[in-house]
Amino acid sequence: MSASNAASSSNAPEFVLTHVFDAPREVLHTVTFTERDSKTTVTMRGVPVNTTEAERKTFEAGRDSMQKGFAGPFQPLAQYLASGRTGKMS
Repeated sequence: MSASNAASSSNAPEFVLTHVFDAPREVLHTVTFTERDSKTTVTMRGVPVNTTEAERKTFEAGRDSMQKGFAGPFQPLAQYLASGRTGKMS
C-alpha cells in the first residue's frame, strides 16, 4: 500500500511545518505486509519527494525520531497479540 502526503492548507497552496525548518513538503509512504510462519511483519517506509538538498538532510536527521514515533502505537498491539487474549483491547 502506498500513499503520498503533502503539507497543504486551505489558506495557501503549500506551507512548511513551522516547527521544522526545511521539512520536506511531500513524503511518499509505503506500507508492506508480509506473512511468514503465520506471523505478519509490517514494514513502513517514507521517502521525501521533490525536495531540496536541505529538505532531504532534515528528513534524514529526523529518521530516528520518526522510527520511534511510528513504532510506538505498535508496542501495545504486539503486547496484546502476545497475550493470546481475544476481543477488545483495553
